[in-house]
Amino acid sequence: MFCCFGLSVNPGLASELTFLSATPPPEIQGASAIELDAGGRAGIVLSDRGSIFRIGIDRAQGQSPQVNVQRLPRSLGGRDLEGLAIGPQGSFVAMESPSTVMRLATRERLPTHPAFEGFRHNKELEALAIDSNGALIAIGEGRVQSGDGFPVFRFDGVEWEIDAYLPQVGLFRPVGADIGPDGWLYILERGVGVFGFRSRILRADPAAIETSLTEILITAPGRHDNLEGLTVWQSDSGATCLTLVSDDNFSSLLRAEIVEYALTETLAPGMSCD
Repeated sequence: MFCCFGLSVNPGLASELTFLSATPPPEIQGASAIELDAGGRAGIVLSDRGSIFRIGIDRAQGQSPQVNVQRLPRSLGGRDLEGLAIGPQGSFVAMESPSTVMRLATRERLPTHPAFEGFRHNKELEALAIDSNGALIAIGEGRVQSGDGFPVFRFDGVEWEIDAYLPQVGLFRPVGADIGPDGWLYILERGVGVFGFRSRILRADPAAIETSLTEILITAPGRHDNLEGLTVWQSDSGATCLTLVSDDNFSSLLRAEIVEYALTETLAPGMSCD
Protein backbone atom coordinates (compact mmCIF):
# COMPACT_ATOMS: atom_id res chain seq x y z
CA MET A 1 0.00 0.00 0.00
CA PHE A 2 2.81 2.38 0.79
CA CYS A 3 5.72 3.14 -1.48
CA CYS A 4 9.01 4.57 -0.41
CA PHE A 5 10.93 7.31 -2.22
CA GLY A 6 14.61 7.88 -1.63
CA LEU A 7 16.25 6.30 1.39
CA SER A 8 15.25 2.93 2.76
CA VAL A 9 13.97 2.36 6.28
CA ASN A 10 14.60 -0.86 8.15
CA PRO A 11 11.23 -2.47 8.94
CA GLY A 12 10.49 -2.76 12.64
CA LEU A 13 8.08 -4.95 14.56
CA ALA A 14 4.87 -3.66 16.12
CA SER A 15 5.83 -5.52 19.31
CA GLU A 16 8.75 -3.14 19.81
CA LEU A 17 6.26 -0.78 21.46
CA THR A 18 3.53 -1.70 23.94
CA PHE A 19 0.40 0.46 24.09
CA LEU A 20 -0.39 1.63 27.63
CA SER A 21 -3.10 4.29 27.73
CA ALA A 22 -5.00 7.11 26.05
CA THR A 23 -6.23 9.93 28.30
CA PRO A 24 -8.21 13.06 27.35
CA PRO A 25 -6.28 16.12 28.62
CA PRO A 26 -8.77 18.54 30.20
CA GLU A 27 -8.83 22.10 28.90
CA ILE A 28 -6.25 21.59 26.15
CA GLN A 29 -7.17 22.10 22.51
CA GLY A 30 -4.94 22.35 19.49
CA ALA A 31 -2.02 20.60 21.22
CA SER A 32 1.03 20.49 18.96
CA ALA A 33 4.04 19.64 21.16
CA ILE A 34 4.83 18.10 24.54
CA GLU A 35 7.84 17.65 26.83
CA LEU A 36 7.80 15.69 30.11
CA ASP A 37 10.42 15.51 32.86
CA ALA A 38 12.49 12.40 33.53
CA GLY A 39 9.81 10.77 35.68
CA GLY A 40 6.95 11.63 33.36
CA ARG A 41 4.96 13.42 36.06
CA ALA A 42 5.21 17.04 34.92
CA GLY A 43 5.79 18.88 31.71
CA ILE A 44 4.77 21.46 29.13
CA VAL A 45 2.27 21.29 26.26
CA LEU A 46 2.09 23.86 23.45
CA SER A 47 -0.96 24.86 21.45
CA ASP A 48 -0.74 25.79 17.80
CA ARG A 49 -2.44 29.07 18.70
CA GLY A 50 0.35 30.14 21.03
CA SER A 51 -0.94 28.92 24.41
CA ILE A 52 1.46 27.25 26.86
CA PHE A 53 0.20 24.74 29.42
CA ARG A 54 1.90 23.20 32.43
CA ILE A 55 0.65 19.67 33.07
CA GLY A 56 0.95 17.27 35.99
CA ILE A 57 0.33 13.55 35.62
CA ASP A 58 -0.70 11.35 38.55
CA ARG A 59 0.62 7.86 37.88
CA ALA A 60 -0.88 5.49 40.43
CA GLN A 61 0.26 1.93 39.66
CA GLY A 62 -2.34 -0.09 37.81
CA GLN A 63 -4.51 2.93 37.00
CA SER A 64 -4.83 5.18 33.97
CA PRO A 65 -2.84 8.42 34.26
CA GLN A 66 -4.76 11.42 35.61
CA VAL A 67 -3.84 14.72 33.92
CA ASN A 68 -4.01 18.14 35.59
CA VAL A 69 -3.64 21.26 33.46
CA GLN A 70 -2.66 24.86 34.17
CA ARG A 71 -2.64 27.46 31.41
CA LEU A 72 0.40 29.73 31.80
CA PRO A 73 -0.11 33.48 31.44
CA ARG A 74 2.91 33.95 29.16
CA SER A 75 1.53 32.84 25.81
CA LEU A 76 3.02 33.57 22.40
CA GLY A 77 0.10 35.55 21.10
CA GLY A 78 -1.55 33.31 18.55
CA ARG A 79 1.66 32.16 16.89
CA ASP A 80 1.62 28.71 15.32
CA LEU A 81 3.79 26.71 17.73
CA GLU A 82 4.71 23.28 16.39
CA GLY A 83 7.84 21.96 18.15
CA LEU A 84 9.28 22.07 21.67
CA ALA A 85 12.72 21.05 22.97
CA ILE A 86 14.00 21.46 26.52
CA GLY A 87 17.61 20.90 27.60
CA PRO A 88 20.40 22.36 29.72
CA GLN A 89 20.69 25.18 27.17
CA GLY A 90 17.08 26.22 27.79
CA SER A 91 13.68 25.77 26.16
CA PHE A 92 13.17 26.29 22.43
CA VAL A 93 10.06 26.35 20.23
CA ALA A 94 9.66 25.86 16.49
CA MET A 95 7.05 27.97 14.73
CA GLU A 96 5.45 28.11 11.30
CA SER A 97 4.58 31.02 9.02
CA PRO A 98 7.40 31.89 8.84
CA SER A 99 9.55 28.95 9.94
CA THR A 100 11.46 30.09 13.01
CA VAL A 101 13.10 28.61 16.10
CA MET A 102 12.93 30.77 19.22
CA ARG A 103 14.46 30.61 22.70
CA LEU A 104 11.36 30.57 24.88
CA ALA A 105 12.62 32.51 27.92
CA THR A 106 13.95 35.53 26.03
CA ARG A 107 11.90 35.33 22.79
CA GLU A 108 15.23 35.45 20.93
CA ARG A 109 14.90 34.16 17.37
CA LEU A 110 17.73 31.96 16.18
CA PRO A 111 19.30 32.44 12.75
CA THR A 112 17.40 30.83 9.89
CA HIS A 113 18.48 28.54 7.05
CA PRO A 114 17.80 29.48 3.39
CA ALA A 115 15.76 26.28 3.01
CA PHE A 116 13.27 27.53 5.61
CA GLU A 117 11.93 29.86 2.94
CA GLY A 118 11.39 26.94 0.55
CA PHE A 119 8.67 25.30 2.62
CA ARG A 120 5.07 25.46 1.46
CA HIS A 121 2.56 27.09 3.80
CA ASN A 122 1.50 24.74 6.62
CA LYS A 123 4.24 22.27 5.62
CA GLU A 124 7.09 23.90 7.52
CA LEU A 125 9.12 23.20 10.69
CA GLU A 126 7.24 20.74 12.88
CA ALA A 127 9.63 18.73 15.05
CA LEU A 128 12.35 19.91 17.44
CA ALA A 129 14.81 18.06 19.69
CA ILE A 130 18.13 18.63 21.49
CA ASP A 131 20.89 16.02 21.20
CA SER A 132 23.42 15.04 23.88
CA ASN A 133 25.90 17.62 22.57
CA GLY A 134 23.39 20.43 22.95
CA ALA A 135 22.73 20.80 19.23
CA LEU A 136 19.17 21.51 18.13
CA ILE A 137 17.59 19.16 15.60
CA ALA A 138 14.65 20.49 13.58
CA ILE A 139 12.63 18.56 10.99
CA GLY A 140 10.36 19.99 8.33
CA GLU A 141 6.99 18.53 7.44
CA GLY A 142 7.49 19.54 3.83
CA ARG A 143 10.11 18.91 1.19
CA VAL A 144 12.11 21.90 -0.01
CA GLN A 145 13.15 20.44 -3.37
CA SER A 146 11.58 17.90 -5.67
CA GLY A 147 13.22 14.53 -5.23
CA ASP A 148 14.52 15.20 -1.72
CA GLY A 149 13.05 13.72 1.41
CA PHE A 150 12.11 15.69 4.49
CA PRO A 151 15.09 17.80 5.64
CA VAL A 152 16.63 17.31 9.07
CA PHE A 153 18.42 20.48 10.22
CA ARG A 154 21.07 20.70 12.94
CA PHE A 155 21.99 23.96 14.74
CA ASP A 156 25.48 24.06 16.28
CA GLY A 157 24.94 27.32 18.14
CA VAL A 158 25.96 29.48 15.17
CA GLU A 159 24.19 28.24 12.06
CA TRP A 160 21.88 25.55 10.71
CA GLU A 161 22.93 22.88 8.26
CA ILE A 162 20.96 20.10 6.59
CA ASP A 163 22.20 16.98 8.33
CA ALA A 164 20.03 14.34 6.65
CA TYR A 165 16.85 13.68 4.71
CA LEU A 166 14.03 11.41 5.84
CA PRO A 167 12.45 9.31 3.10
CA GLN A 168 8.81 9.88 2.27
CA VAL A 169 6.76 6.74 2.86
CA GLY A 170 3.21 6.90 1.57
CA LEU A 171 1.30 9.81 3.10
CA PHE A 172 3.39 9.99 6.29
CA ARG A 173 5.06 13.28 7.24
CA PRO A 174 7.24 14.07 10.29
CA VAL A 175 5.45 16.06 13.01
CA GLY A 176 7.34 15.43 16.27
CA ALA A 177 10.74 14.35 17.60
CA ASP A 178 12.69 13.85 20.81
CA ILE A 179 15.97 12.39 22.02
CA GLY A 180 15.26 9.55 24.43
CA PRO A 181 17.12 8.70 27.64
CA ASP A 182 18.84 5.97 25.61
CA GLY A 183 20.37 8.61 23.30
CA TRP A 184 18.30 7.61 20.25
CA LEU A 185 16.37 10.08 18.13
CA TYR A 186 12.66 9.23 18.02
CA ILE A 187 10.55 10.68 15.20
CA LEU A 188 6.75 10.78 15.05
CA GLU A 189 5.14 10.79 11.61
CA ARG A 190 1.47 11.35 10.77
CA GLY A 191 -0.54 10.19 7.81
CA VAL A 192 -4.18 10.89 7.03
CA GLY A 193 -6.48 9.22 4.54
CA VAL A 194 -10.15 8.48 3.97
CA PHE A 195 -10.21 6.04 6.90
CA GLY A 196 -8.62 8.41 9.41
CA PHE A 197 -5.24 9.23 10.88
CA ARG A 198 -2.30 6.85 11.09
CA SER A 199 0.84 7.22 13.19
CA ARG A 200 4.35 5.97 12.54
CA ILE A 201 7.35 6.14 14.89
CA LEU A 202 10.95 5.86 13.73
CA ARG A 203 14.13 5.52 15.78
CA ALA A 204 17.63 6.51 14.64
CA ASP A 205 21.15 7.21 15.82
CA PRO A 206 21.27 11.05 15.80
CA ALA A 207 24.86 10.88 14.53
CA ALA A 208 23.92 8.69 11.54
CA ILE A 209 20.24 9.30 10.85
CA GLU A 210 20.06 8.23 7.23
CA THR A 211 21.69 4.83 7.74
CA SER A 212 20.09 3.86 11.05
CA LEU A 213 16.38 4.65 10.66
CA THR A 214 14.16 1.88 11.99
CA GLU A 215 10.38 1.79 12.09
CA ILE A 216 9.18 0.73 15.55
CA LEU A 217 5.45 1.48 15.26
CA ILE A 218 2.84 1.90 12.58
CA THR A 219 -0.84 2.10 13.52
CA ALA A 220 -4.01 1.17 11.69
CA PRO A 221 -6.24 3.99 10.43
CA GLY A 222 -8.26 5.51 13.27
CA ARG A 223 -6.30 3.73 16.03
CA HIS A 224 -5.42 7.17 17.36
CA ASP A 225 -6.38 10.63 16.25
CA ASN A 226 -4.13 13.47 15.02
CA LEU A 227 -0.99 12.64 17.05
CA GLU A 228 1.41 15.53 16.59
CA GLY A 229 3.74 15.86 19.62
CA LEU A 230 6.21 13.36 21.12
CA THR A 231 8.32 13.18 24.28
CA VAL A 232 10.48 10.23 25.39
CA TRP A 233 11.46 9.66 29.04
CA GLN A 234 12.40 6.99 31.57
CA SER A 235 10.02 5.79 34.29
CA ASP A 236 11.00 5.01 37.87
CA SER A 237 10.82 1.31 36.97
CA GLY A 238 13.36 1.82 34.17
CA ALA A 239 10.99 1.66 31.19
CA THR A 240 11.57 3.87 28.17
CA CYS A 241 8.23 5.61 27.73
CA LEU A 242 6.80 7.58 24.81
CA THR A 243 4.08 10.13 25.46
CA LEU A 244 2.25 11.59 22.49
CA VAL A 245 -0.33 14.35 22.24
CA SER A 246 -3.02 14.80 19.60
CA ASP A 247 -4.17 18.04 18.01
CA ASP A 248 -7.96 18.27 17.80
CA ASN A 249 -7.69 21.39 15.61
CA PHE A 250 -10.25 23.01 17.94
CA SER A 251 -12.89 20.75 16.38
CA SER A 252 -15.44 18.48 18.06
CA LEU A 253 -14.86 16.01 15.22
CA LEU A 254 -11.34 15.17 16.48
CA ARG A 255 -10.12 13.79 19.82
CA ALA A 256 -7.66 15.52 22.13
CA GLU A 257 -5.62 12.74 23.76
CA ILE A 258 -2.43 12.01 25.61
CA VAL A 259 -1.32 8.58 24.40
CA GLU A 260 1.43 6.48 25.98
CA TYR A 261 3.54 3.58 24.76
CA ALA A 262 6.65 1.92 26.18
CA LEU A 263 9.55 0.13 24.54
CA THR A 264 8.57 -3.49 25.08
CA GLU A 265 12.15 -4.61 25.79
CA THR A 266 12.38 -2.17 28.74
CA LEU A 267 8.98 -2.92 30.24
CA ALA A 268 8.91 -5.34 33.18
CA PRO A 269 5.99 -7.84 33.18
CA GLY A 270 2.86 -6.31 34.62
CA MET A 271 4.42 -2.81 34.76
CA SER A 272 3.60 0.42 32.99
CA CYS A 273 5.16 3.88 32.88
CA ASP A 274 4.78 4.61 36.61
